[in-house]
Amino acid sequence: MHKATGNQIVHQGQQGKKMLGRIVARRFSSLAEPLKKVGPGNYAIPNTSAYKKFMERQALFLQDDGHLVWQKLPKDKPLFGTAAALVGVATAWTVYSLYVFASPPKNN
Repeated sequence: MHKATGNQIVHQGQQGKKMLGRIVARRFSSLAEPLKKVGPGNYAIPNTSAYKKFMERQALFLQDDGHLVWQKLPKDKPLFGTAAALVGVATAWTVYSLYVFASPPKNN
């Protein structure tokens, strides 16, 4: 009988882990199964109210009406204005902080 040495056992254990990793990776990868042929009518289209609302919203944003994305919906305008104002405040605060940190301390 052939007796395995300690190095051979460790080597076999490492190969087993490598193979197990490959099996798991192959099982969960998208290429584990052959890809289906693409053709007209092969895709399932949801028939839910949420999907229909999504498609209507997508059509609204894709319209070439001269408006920017943040101008398409009425509720987006105040959000954009608030965000722009907060960026301005943060920039001014940063410049002021840099000025205070760069100036020498006052002697009292």
